[in-house]
Amino acid sequence: MLIKKVPALFFTMLSLNAYADDSSPFDMFISGEVGYNHVSPKVDPSVYDNNDPIDYSLPNSSDVSYKTRASFAYTDPNQFGLQVDGVYARNGMDKSTASNVDLAGHAFYRTDKYLLGAITQYRKPSLSSKSYNYIPTDIFAPEQFFWGAEAQAYFGQFTLYGQIARQEFVNQSNYGIAELGSGLGDHGLALSLKARYFINENWRVDGSYAYNKVYLNNSIIGGIDIYNEIGNSANQNTFGLATEYRFANKPYSLTASYEHTSIDLFRGLFSVDTDRAMVGFRLNFGKDSLKARDQSGASLDPISQDALFSTAIGSLYNQILSPR
Repeated sequence: MLIKKVPALFFTMLSLNAYADDSSPFDMFISGEVGYNHVSPKVDPSVYDNNDPIDYSLPNSSDVSYKTRASFAYTDPNQFGLQVDGVYARNGMDKSTASNVDLAGHAFYRTDKYLLGAITQYRKPSLSSKSYNYIPTDIFAPEQFFWGAEAQAYFGQFTLYGQIARQEFVNQSNYGIAELGSGLGDHGLALSLKARYFINENWRVDGSYAYNKVYLNNSIIGGIDIYNEIGNSANQNTFGLATEYRFANKPYSLTASYEHTSIDLFRGLFSVDTDRAMVGFRLNFGKDSLKARDQSGASLDPISQDALFSTAIGSLYNQILSPR
């Protein structure tokens, strides 16, 4: 009988903890977002043939995006702490869908002026095409492992936050195109910069920039030397704006965000621009304000850019390979 009451007791404690004071060493939130995703792919053959400059855009696509996240943080009295995050994101592209699951862990040391920490993260992307199912999409959604450093600095109403990480691609030999040998991606660099401003204790606005550079393996497909002929890397840039408002003396808050992402492949021959607007709901446990969470709670983020290959190749599948 007692065992049956444990889940109810656990959630009751969480509910009460939503109003805990800021001295609590624990902090947690869960969130869900939904929005609209507009993808604009483009092919520019003039990059390789100046005598025949052609610049044309492929048809755009729009679809729904979803994102859920759960984060938990603990800081001990000696100011050392841990945070874990779980994220699932799904971005539609009409006939194609790109999604990813992320699990991140952070270890840090925090004072009232700054935070210094390390991050490690595992990502499992997925790519599917509704009308071109026989293409081996797994090769364009390789698993990734990130590891790096992060830091925050607190200046009254401002917080500055930076991350830098190396990324490795794993388990690519399990996927289906033999000509790719060890796989599509070799390694890469991810970094992000964020500025947060608190209008008051429970209203925050953010500006962000993220960069992702992926180096390709030296592969030959259909007689084309991928590495030397059409580039050895792919680049992704993301600019974002966001806000969160928490209702006073309540455990829940509302969020809204906008991101613009550009991906360049094959030395500019193929590019994808993505615009995404999202709104969401967040349930907070632990700290009693957004500013308290920012400076003493679950304020760290996983590396959150879209998986580069699945987003780019998914849009190409969607517009070129899928039958009309």
